[in-house]
Amino acid sequence: MILINDIWQERGISGNYNINQTSGISSITFVGVDTPITYDVGISSYPVGGVILSVGSTEGLGYQPLVAAGGTATVSTAGTISNISIGYSGSGYRSGIQTVVNVGVKTYSTGIPNIEFIGTAAMSGGHIVSIAITNPGSGYTSTNPPDVIFDEPLSYSNIPLIYSTSSPVGVGSSAIIDIQVGQGSSVIDFEIKNGGYGYGADQILTVEIGGTTGIPTTSGFKEFNLTIDETFNDEFTGWSVGELQTLDNVEKYFDGNRTDFPLSVDGEVLSIMAARGSKINVEDIIFVFVNDILQVPGLGYKFEGGSIITLTEAPKIGDSIKISFYKGRSGVDVIEKEVLETVKEGDVLTIGYDATSGQSPYWQEDPRTVTLIDKIDSVDTSPYYGPGNVDDSNLLRPVKWCKQTEDKIINEQLISKDRELYEPIIKPFAYITKSVGIGSTAIYVDNLKPFFDPQNESSITLGFQNKINFIDRK
Repeated sequence: MILINDIWQERGISGNYNINQTSGISSITFVGVDTPITYDVGISSYPVGGVILSVGSTEGLGYQPLVAAGGTATVSTAGTISNISIGYSGSGYRSGIQTVVNVGVKTYSTGIPNIEFIGTAAMSGGHIVSIAITNPGSGYTSTNPPDVIFDEPLSYSNIPLIYSTSSPVGVGSSAIIDIQVGQGSSVIDFEIKNGGYGYGADQILTVEIGGTTGIPTTSGFKEFNLTIDETFNDEFTGWSVGELQTLDNVEKYFDGNRTDFPLSVDGEVLSIMAARGSKINVEDIIFVFVNDILQVPGLGYKFEGGSIITLTEAPKIGDSIKISFYKGRSGVDVIEKEVLETVKEGDVLTIGYDATSGQSPYWQEDPRTVTLIDKIDSVDTSPYYGPGNVDDSNLLRPVKWCKQTEDKIINEQLISKDRELYEPIIKPFAYITKSVGIGSTAIYVDNLKPFFDPQNESSITLGFQNKINFIDRK
């Protein structure tokens, strides 16, 4: 019995997990769609663990704050921008994240600030190092040069968290953080945007520095750290209580009105009954989950034994249901018996009346066709609207049984007229009339003629006749 977050997990090919055994060790393997997880562990169909919930932090030192660069424009005699001298190289620019830094000039020719694009800037180590003028413009004056405007560095957002070199070994991944660096070059605020998965308590995380995508640094660097305090894990609960048998799915019968459903295994009707005198309540050994919610016996469903379970509320089309039967120890707690059918689907039953008990001839009913075997002593028939119906369901009345004599189609299924009762059972035997010992070369029996003549069955192999079983009759 396996539950994840108190939700029942079904075993098997069509279920959620399998159990395998190798060298005496049992392992549980969850099944599902192998989906690449890039940003949200919630899309996984497997149990989730190690999602970061809370952390402690150290602010670190030496991270470049996000500050835009500044510069001064040089205007040529022709009124064009001939050069931009970098007055402040800015900080926090990342060439692998911010692929283009635009440079423009701001004028007030119409009284309203207007920015015109004039070129692009190159970055290195978080700073602006050079400017390429691609659009020098015209109409500028050296006596009143325009203000120079640089694109601001992009925010430190959606930064992957990595393991610090001081951390215990871990396998977590996909955690993402936004950080804010103050003017003192330490991290003054942060927000974990994605808790990732696979992390563990006391592991230490940080952010990448340098390169084209890492946060650029200054002198006196000290690493910013997050120490994981708590993680979220799906709750796993499991018991080994004996054998559980998963019954056939009955969702195909859902129509929004029906509440009673047949119990079967691999299409064969299963009737569950307690032994005579047993104190077992069969209603309590059936597990029913509707939309993964465990139903309380007697409240969510009714089951007094047999092959029909009745839900107290009709499932809607699209609802899910799982039904399992607790067998305990097979062959000890539960004994399976093949029941030789008497009344079967396709037979005709006619409910009559008992004149000796004072029952009225008006209670004589028309024949009905059996459509379903509910349990060993109960059947469903086709809807009946003829004469003889009475309100007393406990009234005992005689029934005339007519065996099916021709094939029929019932509930869109072909029901054959053949019966197990009619299958031949041929077991040729003879009694030994003289003792048989180790040195015996001949066996004396009272009869050599089988109950049928195998020579007439020329299309079959007769090799089976060369084998004899000795049965001790003592």
